[in-house]
Amino acid sequence: MRQKSNATLVVGQRTGLPAEEGCNPTAAPPLPDAGPGVGRGASWEKEYGELEGAIKLRNYSRKTLSTYRMWLRKFQSFVRTKPSAELGGEDAKQFLSDLAVRHEVAGSTQNQAFNALLFFYRYVLSDANLGNSKAWCGRSVAPTCR
Repeated sequence: MRQKSNATLVVGQRTGLPAEEGCNPTAAPPLPDAGPGVGRGASWEKEYGELEGAIKLRNYSRKTLSTYRMWLRKFQSFVRTKPSAELGGEDAKQFLSDLAVRHEVAGSTQNQAFNALLFFYRYVLSDANLGNSKAWCGRSVAPTCR
């Protein structure tokens, strides 16, 4: 027990967080700075909140939330915090292509990123046209029964 409290204290000191927050694996990651200024884009704080609400509404696991949040942060960085109202299917295509070509990620990683973005477009941005996976990559859903 003493070792755990010491580890929490050390992590807290290194991250600048209070000791009790330093080792919390379920804590939400910090959101991008929302203040206006030179070189800063739009705040996505609302979108992160809506993502969390949509995932909880569907009873997805905490792990799914943290994974989708991570992919959303990477996507936000890729589009340079462009306002979410200006996002289109082309942004998602370019991001997924960048993952495959420049970062050379595995197929399962690409699928995970794709599903996170699909969820984001479908349930957070509520864009029926962009929430359709065919709109960005030509995938079609196979029929389950005939």
